[in-house]
Amino acid sequence: MGLPINDSIPRVPEPHSELTIEDEKLYSDLYIRTSWFDAALALDQIEKGKADGRRTSIYLRHLFQSHFFKIGRSIDKHAGIIIFMAALILGTFCVGLKSVIIHSNVNQLWLEVGGSLEQELAYTDKYLGYIDTSTNNQLLIQTLKNEDATILYDQALLSHLKVVKQALGVEVFIGEVTWTLKDLCQLPSSPRFDEHFMEQILEIVIPCAIITPLDCFWEGSKLLGPDRDPHIPMINEKYGTISWQSLDPARLLEDASKSFHTEDKSSKSDQGMIAKVEQYMKQAGITTGYIKKPCLNPFDPQCPASSPNKRSRQTPDIGAALSGGCYGYAMNFMHWPEELIVGGAEKNATNHIKKAKALQTVIQLMSEQELYDHWHDNYKTHYAGWSLKKAKEVLNAWQEKFSNEVRKIMREEGNTTYSAYDFNAFSSTTLNNSLRAHSKPDFLHLSICVIIIMVYTGLVLYRFGDPVNGQSGVGMFGILLLCASTAAGLGVCSLLGLAFNVSTTQVVPLIALGLAVDQIFILTHGYDSRRNSNEQMHTAQIMKKYGLSVLFNGASTASAFLGAALLPIPILRTFALQATILITVNLFAILFVFPAFITLDLRRRRSSHMDIFCCLPTFTKVHHPIETVNNDSLLNKPKKCQKLTIKLYIDLILNGKMKALGIFTILVIFVCSTYATIKLQDGFELTDLIPKNTSEHNFISAQSNLFGFYNIYAVTQGNFEYPQNQKLLREYHEAFIRVPYIIKNDNGGLPDFWLNQFRDWLKNLQNAFDRDYKSGAISKERWYANASADGILAFKLLAQTGHVDNPIDKSLITHNRLVNSDGIINPKAFYNYLSAWAWNDAAYGASQSNLRPSPRMWIHSPKDKHMEIPKSAPLSYTQLPFYLHGLYTTKDIKNVIEEIRELCTKFNARGLPNYPSGIPFLYWAQYFNLHVLIGLALAGSILVTFVLSIIFLQSVSASILVILNAIFVFAQLFGVMLVLDVKLSAIAAVILIASIGLSICFTANITLGFLTSIGNRERRLRLALEHTIPYILHSITTSILILLILYFSPFEFIVKHFFYLLISFWLVCAVNSLFHFPMLLLLFGMRPELVPYQHQNRISTPSPQLKSINSSKSSGKAITLHNKRTCRKKSHHCHVKNTNLNNEQSLTTITEEPSWQSSASSLSNASGYISDGNKSNRNFTRVHNNTKQDNSNTANVNSINIDAATAAAQQAFKSIIVQPEVTVETHHNGNQQNTKVTATANIKLEFTTGGSGSGSDSDVKKENC
Repeated sequence: MGLPINDSIPRVPEPHSELTIEDEKLYSDLYIRTSWFDAALALDQIEKGKADGRRTSIYLRHLFQSHFFKIGRSIDKHAGIIIFMAALILGTFCVGLKSVIIHSNVNQLWLEVGGSLEQELAYTDKYLGYIDTSTNNQLLIQTLKNEDATILYDQALLSHLKVVKQALGVEVFIGEVTWTLKDLCQLPSSPRFDEHFMEQILEIVIPCAIITPLDCFWEGSKLLGPDRDPHIPMINEKYGTISWQSLDPARLLEDASKSFHTEDKSSKSDQGMIAKVEQYMKQAGITTGYIKKPCLNPFDPQCPASSPNKRSRQTPDIGAALSGGCYGYAMNFMHWPEELIVGGAEKNATNHIKKAKALQTVIQLMSEQELYDHWHDNYKTHYAGWSLKKAKEVLNAWQEKFSNEVRKIMREEGNTTYSAYDFNAFSSTTLNNSLRAHSKPDFLHLSICVIIIMVYTGLVLYRFGDPVNGQSGVGMFGILLLCASTAAGLGVCSLLGLAFNVSTTQVVPLIALGLAVDQIFILTHGYDSRRNSNEQMHTAQIMKKYGLSVLFNGASTASAFLGAALLPIPILRTFALQATILITVNLFAILFVFPAFITLDLRRRRSSHMDIFCCLPTFTKVHHPIETVNNDSLLNKPKKCQKLTIKLYIDLILNGKMKALGIFTILVIFVCSTYATIKLQDGFELTDLIPKNTSEHNFISAQSNLFGFYNIYAVTQGNFEYPQNQKLLREYHEAFIRVPYIIKNDNGGLPDFWLNQFRDWLKNLQNAFDRDYKSGAISKERWYANASADGILAFKLLAQTGHVDNPIDKSLITHNRLVNSDGIINPKAFYNYLSAWAWNDAAYGASQSNLRPSPRMWIHSPKDKHMEIPKSAPLSYTQLPFYLHGLYTTKDIKNVIEEIRELCTKFNARGLPNYPSGIPFLYWAQYFNLHVLIGLALAGSILVTFVLSIIFLQSVSASILVILNAIFVFAQLFGVMLVLDVKLSAIAAVILIASIGLSICFTANITLGFLTSIGNRERRLRLALEHTIPYILHSITTSILILLILYFSPFEFIVKHFFYLLISFWLVCAVNSLFHFPMLLLLFGMRPELVPYQHQNRISTPSPQLKSINSSKSSGKAITLHNKRTCRKKSHHCHVKNTNLNNEQSLTTITEEPSWQSSASSLSNASGYISDGNKSNRNFTRVHNNTKQDNSNTANVNSINIDAATAAAQQAFKSIIVQPEVTVETHHNGNQQNTKVTATANIKLEFTTGGSGSGSDSDVKKENC
């Protein structure tokens, strides 16, 4: 009679206790993580009434497991073919890398697409051929190396002069033509003459438009030339060589006028020509040139005597001279604002500059379209194959050579003149060239990254005490596989037409590789256990257990990056799409190719070859079967140090004080994150987009920090009647006076724009006509010889009707006014007048109006009796120029943009189609929809991730907890950004959006372990952490190691956002996943999927899965071992040793017991339980005391009365261990073969009662003759 069961004895051994073989098996995944290990068995437990649970969830998990099991079994059978086909497919996709297109133009990368800005840019490009006028210029900034000093002293400006003058002298030879600055620069408008030689003289004398602080001094004239001496009759004899350094234009014109008047041979046309030049100079404000400006170096021999400090020899007050800006030689058209040429200025009480930190010079160049049009019909380009592409090539070559010349000057050894200064040149050409050079893949950094990860993987997976069972080789082959799949993914991107950029070459491959390496550690961790004796099915079992986890991780990260594709910035959208594609390709490689490597690694193990050095000979020992089991169980344990560390850490966080600390820190972090979310400011630095340690980066840094100056335009469009809506257009211009940061003129108003200048020109003509008409020089029908040139031009304009079929009506001369009393230009002849103004007034070129279509050419000549003036086409594009100053922060820029946009919207509603243009509107436009786009992308990412979590976890409540935790991580990133001084921008938004999908990869796997484990919350949390901590630590470590390469990127946005922010994100994920999230599970953790009735911490011992084989039916059929056909029952003999026959015909059957230890078959299955996932363990064979073996050659084992033992064991603990071994020996003798089958079973039964134990050992050996 048995003794009662002692309930005080623990049913499942604690993890820290010494485990026997039987205890360890009961602590295996089959017993304590049943639904994760085999959902079919968990479902069977529910159906048999042994457990309660969520039947639907377990059934769906069973379906996933069955499919992954089938995939794993197919991979196991065709491992070699899969690897070969994968190599072909990946190699084919890699061919796509030959057709890569790299975008390095800053506008292609950073300008918002898909919105109103893209439409505005397309409209500008349609009419101008470029998107921003300011990008055509060549700029140069001079700064001090000593930031505390001032640049306002003579030597600094003289050094500025030397550098600019030397750089301006560069020439390029393209198309068999030598190109200089004079060929490329923008020239102020000059009057047209019938006499061609006069136009040639003016072309030589009139210099390029150069905006420079040197124009406040006489030294500014040294930049103007002319390069060659013009031949001017009667002038060269008196003045010698014409040069702006000594030129007094007003006096020169006066002497020329006197000479022509005294010459008897001078004609009226010559006098008219002189009068026209005089009128032009008066209108432009050309007077004494530079000779009355102070000299920076009054000791210069060329310094004119008329200079105010020539006699005193005193250095001028540079700050006072620069205050208010500088004027060029044409004072009415060339006023350079102080804010444009002086940076970092500090002023005194009288608003005079007393200190400054930078000087800027701007060389105004033509755009490629303007350059092409200018030289299109010129003899210089007739044989050069002139085209728009050639014009662009010329401009790019000159700007590149200019920048190189500046760098060359600064590199000159022994030159102390520039040792205290930094000169940095900038142009859109050099910027794009720099981006192109730094956008190329850095194969050295990529190679170092791969080597580091391979070394880390090899060290982590290598077993120094057991080289045969190590996993270094398969891990390192997995890294190489991911490198190949990453390259193939990039090839797919190229084939899909996604252009590459700096993020593609420097960031995307590393992120994709780091996320994929994580999955390698999941799968290698999955077969680190070798307790399953059926190794041929091991790959299928790994896929069954871990396939869904790998798929979920890949899908969640891919969807996270896909959500970031909503951002309208091209480089970020391309980054998101390419990252999604690479993650997807890597996911397929991990799911379908890497398991084939696992299969080959398992075969290596069975053949006892060493890890990595598998070709070296090895020596193996043959162990007794029971000893082998002990060996395997020992090898399956984690390294002692790692296991002890994990156990101590889990004990620590489950301590009561640590729980309280964890909850407290969660609340504190939540409050701080909320505060950071509110306080975090929008921010965008242009320097982040430009490679560090380049002239372009230094220039943008100085320009942004010291100048804060931007040139903007208000653009008016077509489909608008300009002649009839002149008043509305003027109101539009005047409205900008209320916009903050706009530079006003000396009177506190805005500079005139083209319509006002057009009107003033017509008023002057009207006044000239009125004077001539009053004096009788002009009548109703004609003009006379004494009429002025302006009066004659006004006569022609007044006669214009504006009708093409009847263009002239002289009766209108006395009735019409060019401009009425309200300042409105005659609407009927508006476009006729426009043709005359554009080609006969110097103010047109200075207006920066860029009227499109360009006004038709018509040059007035008083001798021309032809009255008709061609009518220009209706305007479709005009510009109103403005200057912004003092914009140093994103907040200020954003406020100005918002106010200007509101103003434009207001006038759009009034019928004036318009929009603003300029650098602020190009690169800061992202902020106006950024928060909305982040919200939409975040909502989409949360929704997709939530659906994936439900599929993965099969629990809505668990998915909600995981998503809430992901949002918590998202909020913490705002705090991290605040600490790192990373402001919110579209770049940071990518990481924020992707953080949702990336963070749940860890917490979802912890939650899965928590749901599928058996026991109370604390025990299930302990089991979940023990299972996932190694994978999480390896994943975070490899990700950080890969990201370290990004620290060396030359782009600040990569270092700031992808290095600092991503590493901070992984650290936040580590702390959150391993500390904070477990606390949430302890507080709000949901019920497990399976709750056993009989045992608290494990399921009831399952019966062996046996196949009932009828001897009569099986006669003559082949016996199948491990899915392999081995022999036929009667006529063949095979030799198979150490073969587990759990799934084959049983030598004896054992009664299923409800006790905590059962048959050896069950115990064996505890570690190596194999199910294809399609069959539930529903039909378990009951005990037969007298099982018969076919041919009566099986020994009788009924001497052990199992029924009696079973009845007695109802009151006692018992252990039954069955260790079957089958030996099949086949002998060939000619055409005959003899087979000998030997079956051996070691059965050990242990009974324990009330402090005493009894044991009985029985060995039964059966042999077939």
